[in-house]
Amino acid sequence: MKEEDILFVGDIARLFSLSQNTIQRKKWREQAGIPLYKIGKKLCGFKNEIESWAKSK
Repeated sequence: MKEEDILFVGDIARLFSLSQNTIQRKKWREQAGIPLYKIGKKLCGFKNEIESWAKSK
């Protein structure tokens, strides 16, 4: 896994034109079903999982 393969909240927010607060909101994440993981205190997702999730929506 390369560092470029990991998207953090800011990257995901820019990708979908959403605010970072929306991405971080647990209720939204559960409703949307977006594949995010916590690394320490940061939320992140793998680029290929985020792209396949977006295509399925």
